[in-house]
Amino acid sequence: MLISVIIPVYNVESTLKRAVLSVLEQTNQNFEIILVDDGSTDRSGIFCDELAKDEARVSVIHKQNGGLSSARNAGIESAKGDFISFLDSDDYFDLSLFDKFFDSLNQHPDLEIYMFNLQRIVGNAAITQEGISGVSEDKGHNVSLLFDYSGVNFFAWNKIAARRLFETVRFPEGKLYEDTMPSYMITKLADKVVTTADVGIYYIQNEGSIVASSFNPKQYDNVTERIRLLKEIEQDFPHLKGRALNRVLDGFLSTGYKITSSKKNAFTDDYYKILKVDSRAHMSLLKDNLERSKLKILALQLLLFNKKLYKRLYKTYLGK
Repeated sequence: MLISVIIPVYNVESTLKRAVLSVLEQTNQNFEIILVDDGSTDRSGIFCDELAKDEARVSVIHKQNGGLSSARNAGIESAKGDFISFLDSDDYFDLSLFDKFFDSLNQHPDLEIYMFNLQRIVGNAAITQEGISGVSEDKGHNVSLLFDYSGVNFFAWNKIAARRLFETVRFPEGKLYEDTMPSYMITKLADKVVTTADVGIYYIQNEGSIVASSFNPKQYDNVTERIRLLKEIEQDFPHLKGRALNRVLDGFLSTGYKITSSKKNAFTDDYYKILKVDSRAHMSLLKDNLERSKLKILALQLLLFNKKLYKRLYKTYLGK
């Protein structure tokens, strides 16, 4: 059983070595690393080639820049392993991750997804997310875990999944928040899922990321991908509709803050209008959702009524 670790690479020469070493130094060495150089303009591509010369388990794909999804998809096409995992180049794995995965695989030879917990590194703070340990063959339950546990969530990089699950699943190219639908699709397809509360990856979070850049249209994918997920959930697992609606509501609120807190540009007014249209189209569903937060509904109504006041209150809530 071989794990194919796909690492997209784009102008990350300062962090790439740490990410790669977190795989090469695993206590279980049954893996291959696929470095996908997505048109880097720094020395990242050269570093990839140097690694491949010294390590037979490392292969390199050089391609024109197409974004994170395009790089991951190229890695999937090249993968030889029975299982696939993804690692972003600024994050790193716990060195015991693969040992724990293979232990679980020995106990459950038919497992198809191994979901592990994460620790967020924010400046000098390390915050372990809420994880869960268990074994399940109930697909509805497995999908519910994506909603209910911050240490599971709709991330691509805290899961080791059977390659067969990607036969019909690829990452949407040209989009942000590209993890949502593929994570849902492979979880829906898996017959057995093992979860662990043990931390398997360290996620480096930029402290200022939420306000670091001006709004651009791709960031509205945070709303559209959640709406896509809602439509799938309504069809596949209607008992989880309330959770999917909550996720849509959170998308409206966080994207609304991004729009209202950004310096005015060619897109902010247009996308504020689009957000208002989409929010109002879902408002009755959101209000009728028995699982929803009344406070968040009030926040959304404030966003639609007075965006300046919403920005101030949301910023206070975030402690910014």
